[in-house]
Amino acid sequence: MGRYFFHTRDGHHEIDEVGVDLPDDAAAGLEAVRYGGSLLADDPHILRHDQLLRVECVDDTGRLLCTLLVTSVDANGNLATLAPGSE
Repeated sequence: MGRYFFHTRDGHHEIDEVGVDLPDDAAAGLEAVRYGGSLLADDPHILRHDQLLRVECVDDTGRLLCTLLVTSVDANGNLATLAPGSE
């Protein structure tokens, strides 16, 4: 069992100072995906033009375990603009 932290960047950088206890690194990687999904569910406009959602999972020593990167691209492969009110 270890403590894991999930820092986010979506145009702003938020440091997770609380963390969560999880059984191992694999569980922490899955939690990073769940956390990113919950952020998108709460605010789909988190993906704005030229920005992406980044969730960095680190252990209690500060070691980076994985990074979840989420972005939106249009049919031409360009970063898509998700403007408020366009859903």
